[in-house]
Amino acid sequence: MNDHNRPANLVRKRTIFELKKARERVHLLTGLMIAVNNLDYVIKLIKKSKSPDDAKKVLLQKAWPAKDLTTFINSVDDPRYKLLKTGKYNLSSEQCDAILDLRLQKLTGLEREKIVQEAKELGKKINEFLSILQNKELLIQTIIQFKDYILFGFSLQRERFLIKFYNACRLLKF
Repeated sequence: MNDHNRPANLVRKRTIFELKKARERVHLLTGLMIAVNNLDYVIKLIKKSKSPDDAKKVLLQKAWPAKDLTTFINSVDDPRYKLLKTGKYNLSSEQCDAILDLRLQKLTGLEREKIVQEAKELGKKINEFLSILQNKELLIQTIIQFKDYILFGFSLQRERFLIKFYNACRLLKF
């Protein structure tokens, strides 16, 4: 790997890691929001099930109405899980586990609002991460913004190079 690519690669890898982590969390939250939107039916299915495994199977088999979550799901949820053409959503195994592990206190109005708020914040972060990965100028701005983070742990020779790189980026006014 060329030394001049190292800062960009480091920021890119860090951004991809953060993007993956945010997508995993928002994926679980999406499942919880689907369950909250269909709460009475979800409770009915769980009550009818003989065991947690049976409940999970039933939750996995049903295509759930996404209702007001369609835009959110399309913009930030894990790309492996898409809305169906009918506007319905199939829950993943991880989402079903999160629904079955959900404590009843999380169903209060305040707690449901916290789930929605966390999902919105993660959605913004996901879009920021995607922008950094898709836009070279934003990548360079991120490198400049996190220069102290990048410089930490590099040898003196690389540190001198990174300082020169940082100064060159500033001169280019990205």
